[in-house]
Amino acid sequence: MKAMMKSLLGFTVLAATLLTSGCAFYTEVGSTIAAPSNKGINYKQMEVSNFSSSEKSKGPVFSKMLRSKIREYGYVDPANKGLGIVVTGEIRWDKDESTWQEEVKSDDGNYFRYYAKRTRSATVTYAVTKNGREVTSGNYFSQSNSEHNDLDSIGAAHAKLQGWDSMNNSILEDLSVRVAQDLTPHQKYITVRLLSGDDESIDLANEYAQRQRYDQAYAMFQQIAQASPNVADQAIATHNMGMIKFLESEFKQAYQLIKKANVIDPKNMEILDSIPMVENYFQMSKKHDEQIKTA
Repeated sequence: MKAMMKSLLGFTVLAATLLTSGCAFYTEVGSTIAAPSNKGINYKQMEVSNFSSSEKSKGPVFSKMLRSKIREYGYVDPANKGLGIVVTGEIRWDKDESTWQEEVKSDDGNYFRYYAKRTRSATVTYAVTKNGREVTSGNYFSQSNSEHNDLDSIGAAHAKLQGWDSMNNSILEDLSVRVAQDLTPHQKYITVRLLSGDDESIDLANEYAQRQRYDQAYAMFQQIAQASPNVADQAIATHNMGMIKFLESEFKQAYQLIKKANVIDPKNMEILDSIPMVENYFQMSKKHDEQIKTA
């Protein structure tokens, strides 16, 4: 059994782990990719209007955070009306606070433990329209909890609770990230599995991929796929070529190669299991390209 190896390269964490699934082994490689928007939309400009809110001022605050997140990803101008793309929505808030005490029995005599709990939650609903017609919509729920106890008093337990403003900010941060990733392409850390086979050259290529030597790893996999007399290794090498393309955000080529690997060796369930994720990214990137052509 190989030991787990970890190294930090820039923003990419690479973890190599030899794992068994029947007779199969794989190496996990993680990297930051340029992911399509979660809703499959790709507009270079849009206007994020001020959201309404069940609590005063929190709608504009959320809208400001959302614009900031979209700008941060660097693909979309969120304050431009040029294409007639408008994002509208509302955010509804709820909160709850409770205190209680519980008697604790011990050999030294009974005593009380005091508790305080605070819950804050919000649901954001949004819609994207183009020249007045809805393109997509969505909603997200986020919740923050704080609970503490103390032996002295309810007040002492209550004083330990996270403040409302802090809870509000964590919820707004969470929701703004999730909505922003629906609306714009963004950087996303993801891990893929590079399979191992009988040919030791596959493992060597996997090690190159760990070190982000993608071009060299791809060339090695390609040579194995073309020259190996072992059909299983041909399929594995072709699969790993697809995963290299995936790490390079080349989703169409990744999908084509993974499908080809499945045709070469339909009995390899590891290859089959790779198809849904790669296909999902491919379909989202197709929507992006179509919207660019019609924008």
